[in-house]
Amino acid sequence: MKIFSGRTLICTLAFFSLTAFSAQAYVLPAEQVLELMVKAQGPAKGLSVAEQVVVYPPPEIQPEQAVQTETDAAATGMENQEGEAVGEESSETPPPAPLTVEGSASYQFPDKFREEIKYPTGLGILAVSPAGAAKVENNYLISEFEDQYDLFKEPLLYRNAMLLQERLSLAGVRTDVCSLGYWQGKAAFVIGAQFPDETVPQLWVEKNTFLPIRFIVTRAAPSGNQDSLEVQYSDWQGLLVQDGKKIRHRYPGRITFVSNGQIVSQRTMVNYAMNPSFTPESFDVSRMRRAYEPAPHLMPKDPVSEEMQGVHNAFEEFKKTIGQDGKNQ
Repeated sequence: MKIFSGRTLICTLAFFSLTAFSAQAYVLPAEQVLELMVKAQGPAKGLSVAEQVVVYPPPEIQPEQAVQTETDAAATGMENQEGEAVGEESSETPPPAPLTVEGSASYQFPDKFREEIKYPTGLGILAVSPAGAAKVENNYLISEFEDQYDLFKEPLLYRNAMLLQERLSLAGVRTDVCSLGYWQGKAAFVIGAQFPDETVPQLWVEKNTFLPIRFIVTRAAPSGNQDSLEVQYSDWQGLLVQDGKKIRHRYPGRITFVSNGQIVSQRTMVNYAMNPSFTPESFDVSRMRRAYEPAPHLMPKDPVSEEMQGVHNAFEEFKKTIGQDGKNQ
């Protein structure tokens, strides 16, 4: 009996050792994960998505504050003669409601993007191409560089694994690191960090579908001078090409932006068109820079703009090394 127990113990230890080894060996390198992710999203040449965009009020005036205000008002109420509470009218300004607007996102794969959002104050436009970026609001050119919120498109736009790898590297993701993690009940490859470290930029790709589900762009700095930003991709939809070929393409039905633990914006797909005919000027960044008068604040160069210019320059140099000349494909 003792001999049997010893053999059982040895077999059990060997089983768990092999299981742990197999789990560790199953973690694919980031390059291969990105190649499979690009393939999983489909072979379409272009995509236009109509969206509903919801912008939530800043965290300091979101519902938590509103709930506290109502509680305080109720606490100051007086009992009337029947014993019913009579609340005093609060002088506090109620928190603003979320802003819901229409938007669109256009992708010409593998490296051109345009979005338009209809704000109450005017139209906002962002165009990105190998020539750089141009951002317009209220008929003024407000920036020639992308900001952190614009990086949500990276896993969705760049349909060349090498280009995507370089873009992620420029965004601070270490593409030489890949681990296996778990989030919201899903197993995923974590590119850029060793799970469970979430303090650095990283892209999460679901293990079973090879679709991106989470992009940690930044984490709040201890000094408090940088906000965190996380993009979550959910409700993935299967889209069919409308030219008679049933080629499946995938796109997230919902894209959620989370900053410092609060949802700040959410995009929901309303409709789509596969392989649409884009006008030549849709992604013409140089034309946009000429066509719109620069906003006054654009004239002085700030450190963030100079840094993003360096990102674009480095990206263009990288594309030359792999034979990408920026022409439409």
